[in-house]
Amino acid sequence: MNVKNIDGIVDEIQQDPNLKTGDKLIICLDRSYDSMLEDACLLTADGKIQDAFWTTYSSGDQADEAAVRLVEDGDDLVAFHESRPSSRDGRPNGIRVHHEDLDFPCVVFCNSGKERLTVDGEWVEPGEYTSVQEVDPHSPEGQKVLQEYLKSLGRLDRSEEPRRLSYRQRNEERG
Repeated sequence: MNVKNIDGIVDEIQQDPNLKTGDKLIICLDRSYDSMLEDACLLTADGKIQDAFWTTYSSGDQADEAAVRLVEDGDDLVAFHESRPSSRDGRPNGIRVHHEDLDFPCVVFCNSGKERLTVDGEWVEPGEYTSVQEVDPHSPEGQKVLQEYLKSLGRLDRSEEPRRLSYRQRNEERG
Protein backbone atom coordinates (compact mmCIF):
# COMPACT_ATOMS: atom_id res chain seq x y z
CA MET A 1 0.00 0.00 0.00
CA ASN A 2 1.13 3.54 -0.67
CA VAL A 3 2.81 4.95 2.49
CA LYS A 4 1.16 8.36 1.97
CA ASN A 5 -2.27 6.71 1.97
CA ILE A 6 -1.66 4.73 5.18
CA ASP A 7 -0.28 7.81 6.96
CA GLY A 8 -3.42 9.80 6.15
CA ILE A 9 -5.69 6.99 7.32
CA VAL A 10 -3.65 6.48 10.50
CA ASP A 11 -3.93 10.19 11.37
CA GLU A 12 -7.72 10.04 11.00
CA ILE A 13 -7.97 6.84 13.05
CA GLN A 14 -5.85 8.22 15.88
CA GLN A 15 -8.08 11.30 16.11
CA ASP A 16 -11.39 9.40 15.94
CA PRO A 17 -13.04 9.63 19.39
CA ASN A 18 -15.34 6.67 18.58
CA LEU A 19 -12.48 4.19 18.37
CA LYS A 20 -11.16 2.44 21.45
CA THR A 21 -7.87 3.46 22.93
CA GLY A 22 -5.06 0.96 22.63
CA ASP A 23 -3.84 -1.13 19.71
CA LYS A 24 -5.83 -1.21 16.49
CA LEU A 25 -5.55 -3.69 13.65
CA ILE A 26 -5.90 -1.84 10.34
CA ILE A 27 -7.01 -3.82 7.30
CA CYS A 28 -6.88 -2.16 3.88
CA LEU A 29 -9.47 -3.44 1.42
CA ASP A 30 -9.60 -3.04 -2.34
CA ARG A 31 -12.04 -4.88 -4.63
CA SER A 32 -9.28 -5.56 -7.16
CA TYR A 33 -7.29 -7.83 -4.77
CA ASP A 34 -7.86 -11.50 -3.88
CA SER A 35 -10.30 -11.64 -0.98
CA MET A 36 -10.29 -7.82 -1.21
CA LEU A 37 -7.31 -7.77 1.17
CA GLU A 38 -4.65 -5.30 0.05
CA ASP A 39 -2.62 -4.99 3.24
CA ALA A 40 -2.80 -5.13 7.04
CA CYS A 41 -0.87 -3.53 9.88
CA LEU A 42 -0.99 -2.95 13.60
CA LEU A 43 -1.31 0.60 14.93
CA THR A 44 0.06 0.45 18.46
CA ALA A 45 -1.28 2.56 21.31
CA ASP A 46 1.83 4.76 21.08
CA GLY A 47 1.27 5.43 17.36
CA LYS A 48 3.78 3.05 15.77
CA ILE A 49 2.89 1.01 12.71
CA GLN A 50 3.94 -2.64 12.48
CA ASP A 51 3.35 -5.07 9.65
CA ALA A 52 0.78 -7.79 10.18
CA PHE A 53 0.79 -11.18 8.50
CA TRP A 54 -2.12 -12.28 6.37
CA THR A 55 -3.23 -15.04 4.09
CA THR A 56 -5.92 -15.37 1.45
CA TYR A 57 -7.76 -18.51 0.43
CA SER A 58 -9.50 -19.20 -2.87
CA SER A 59 -11.56 -22.32 -3.29
CA GLY A 60 -13.28 -22.65 -6.64
CA ASP A 61 -16.95 -21.81 -6.35
CA GLN A 62 -16.81 -20.69 -2.70
CA ALA A 63 -16.19 -17.10 -1.60
CA ASP A 64 -12.57 -16.05 -1.18
CA GLU A 65 -11.47 -15.78 2.44
CA ALA A 66 -8.71 -13.92 4.28
CA ALA A 67 -7.20 -14.02 7.76
CA VAL A 68 -4.88 -11.61 9.58
CA ARG A 69 -2.48 -12.36 12.45
CA LEU A 70 0.33 -10.52 14.21
CA VAL A 71 2.95 -13.26 14.02
CA GLU A 72 3.51 -15.45 11.01
CA ASP A 73 2.62 -18.76 12.66
CA GLY A 74 0.22 -17.25 15.22
CA ASP A 75 -3.51 -17.52 15.62
CA ASP A 76 -5.86 -15.65 13.31
CA LEU A 77 -7.05 -12.43 14.94
CA VAL A 78 -9.65 -11.60 12.34
CA ALA A 79 -11.03 -13.52 9.38
CA PHE A 80 -13.51 -12.57 6.69
CA HIS A 81 -14.91 -13.72 3.38
CA GLU A 82 -16.21 -11.99 0.29
CA SER A 83 -19.92 -11.24 0.32
CA ARG A 84 -22.35 -12.28 -2.38
CA PRO A 85 -21.79 -11.06 -5.93
CA SER A 86 -23.27 -7.83 -7.22
CA SER A 87 -26.12 -8.17 -9.67
CA ARG A 88 -24.57 -5.30 -11.66
CA ASP A 89 -21.17 -6.80 -12.50
CA GLY A 90 -21.07 -10.23 -10.84
CA ARG A 91 -18.22 -9.24 -8.52
CA PRO A 92 -18.56 -9.37 -4.71
CA ASN A 93 -19.80 -6.13 -3.12
CA GLY A 94 -17.57 -6.44 -0.07
CA ILE A 95 -16.76 -8.65 2.89
CA ARG A 96 -18.42 -10.35 5.84
CA VAL A 97 -16.41 -10.51 9.06
CA HIS A 98 -16.32 -13.82 10.96
CA HIS A 99 -17.41 -12.28 14.28
CA GLU A 100 -17.28 -15.63 16.06
CA ASP A 101 -13.53 -15.79 15.34
CA LEU A 102 -12.76 -12.12 16.07
CA ASP A 103 -9.94 -12.05 18.61
CA PHE A 104 -8.82 -8.40 18.67
CA PRO A 105 -10.47 -5.49 20.50
CA CYS A 106 -10.51 -3.00 17.60
CA VAL A 107 -10.25 -3.77 13.89
CA VAL A 108 -10.47 -0.91 11.39
CA PHE A 109 -11.38 -1.74 7.78
CA CYS A 110 -10.22 0.95 5.34
CA ASN A 111 -11.33 1.15 1.74
CA SER A 112 -8.05 1.87 -0.06
CA GLY A 113 -9.46 1.14 -3.51
CA LYS A 114 -11.24 3.25 -6.09
CA GLU A 115 -14.68 1.61 -5.74
CA ARG A 116 -17.01 1.60 -2.77
CA LEU A 117 -17.53 -1.71 -0.98
CA THR A 118 -19.34 -3.11 2.01
CA VAL A 119 -18.13 -4.36 5.38
CA ASP A 120 -20.88 -6.43 6.99
CA GLY A 121 -23.41 -4.74 4.72
CA GLU A 122 -22.31 -1.17 5.55
CA TRP A 123 -21.12 0.83 2.53
CA VAL A 124 -17.60 2.25 2.82
CA GLU A 125 -16.56 4.83 0.24
CA PRO A 126 -12.99 4.97 -1.13
CA GLY A 127 -10.70 6.60 1.44
CA GLU A 128 -13.13 5.97 4.31
CA TYR A 129 -13.14 3.36 7.05
CA THR A 130 -15.37 1.52 9.48
CA SER A 131 -14.51 -0.41 12.62
CA VAL A 132 -15.48 -3.59 14.40
CA GLN A 133 -14.89 -3.31 18.12
CA GLU A 134 -15.32 -5.87 20.84
CA VAL A 135 -17.03 -4.53 23.92
CA ASP A 136 -15.39 -5.33 27.27
CA PRO A 137 -18.29 -6.32 29.53
CA HIS A 138 -16.61 -4.60 32.51
CA SER A 139 -16.05 -1.28 30.76
CA PRO A 140 -18.58 1.56 31.09
CA GLU A 141 -19.53 1.00 27.44
CA GLY A 142 -20.03 -2.72 28.08
CA GLN A 143 -22.13 -2.03 31.17
CA LYS A 144 -24.32 0.35 29.16
CA VAL A 145 -24.91 -2.30 26.47
CA LEU A 146 -25.75 -4.87 29.16
CA GLN A 147 -28.20 -2.50 30.87
CA GLU A 148 -29.94 -1.74 27.56
CA TYR A 149 -30.20 -5.46 26.86
CA LEU A 150 -31.71 -6.15 30.30
CA LYS A 151 -34.19 -3.29 29.83
CA SER A 152 -35.24 -4.72 26.48
CA LEU A 153 -35.90 -8.08 28.17
CA GLY A 154 -38.11 -6.31 30.70
CA ARG A 155 -40.09 -4.67 27.90
CA LEU A 156 -40.57 -8.05 26.27
CA ASP A 157 -41.90 -9.57 29.49
CA ARG A 158 -44.39 -6.71 29.98
CA SER A 159 -45.56 -6.88 26.38
CA GLU A 160 -46.16 -10.63 26.65
CA GLU A 161 -48.21 -10.36 29.84
CA PRO A 162 -51.30 -8.74 28.20
CA ARG A 163 -51.28 -11.44 25.52
CA ARG A 164 -51.27 -14.13 28.21
CA LEU A 165 -54.14 -12.43 30.00
CA SER A 166 -56.13 -12.05 26.83
CA TYR A 167 -55.44 -15.69 25.95
CA ARG A 168 -56.71 -16.77 29.39
CA GLN A 169 -59.69 -14.50 29.05
CA ARG A 170 -60.52 -15.98 25.65
CA ASN A 171 -60.30 -19.49 27.08
CA GLU A 172 -62.55 -18.55 29.99
CA GLU A 173 -65.08 -17.02 27.62
CA ARG A 174 -65.13 -20.19 25.52
CA GLY A 175 -65.84 -22.17 28.63
